[in-house]
Amino acid sequence: MTVWEDYLQPNGTLRNKLSIEDAHVLQQAEYRITLMRQVYLSNHQYRLPSGKRLTGATFDDVLAIHHFLFADVYDWAGQLREVNMNKGGDDFFPFQRFAMGIADLNEKLSAYTAVPPERRAVREVLGEIISEQNFLHPFREGNGRTQRTFAKLLAYQKGFAIDLDGMSEAYQKYMAASIADDITAMQQVFVHFVQPLTH
Repeated sequence: MTVWEDYLQPNGTLRNKLSIEDAHVLQQAEYRITLMRQVYLSNHQYRLPSGKRLTGATFDDVLAIHHFLFADVYDWAGQLREVNMNKGGDDFFPFQRFAMGIADLNEKLSAYTAVPPERRAVREVLGEIISEQNFLHPFREGNGRTQRTFAKLLAYQKGFAIDLDGMSEAYQKYMAASIADDITAMQQVFVHFVQPLTH
């Protein structure tokens, strides 16, 4: 796919594997499917049905999460978008420069593996990583759900958790920071809401 229209049906609804033509119906089906997949990952300590354990050490796990969440909905699940995107007049990272952006994110993820499992250190670095992933916006659809799942995975790896589900206060502030593409606000989300895991 190389042009915007390649992702769409003639009526503007995203092409999908469910043969759904109505955008609202597709949105509802997509939500149900991806919610079940998110719950699965959380309940299985971020291990895929194949047995592969996600660690968040590289961007490959972002691709794997997107594929797992959306594989039943879109043919391009787990694949980088091949069009440029913007929201509210602000452009996301150009797809032509993904290699550079992903390399930069991988450097931050590599550094994160060395961060001690201390709340202050973890939450500050997490905010920076997720803010950068938000600007990268690597997929045509499903960036938010993939990003939140990845954030929870990274927190989990250090023995922490953050509630980014539903209508939680953390979710509301996360969404505001995401929409504004505000790295400081995103860092504050993790500063205030990352908590030790409870078993």
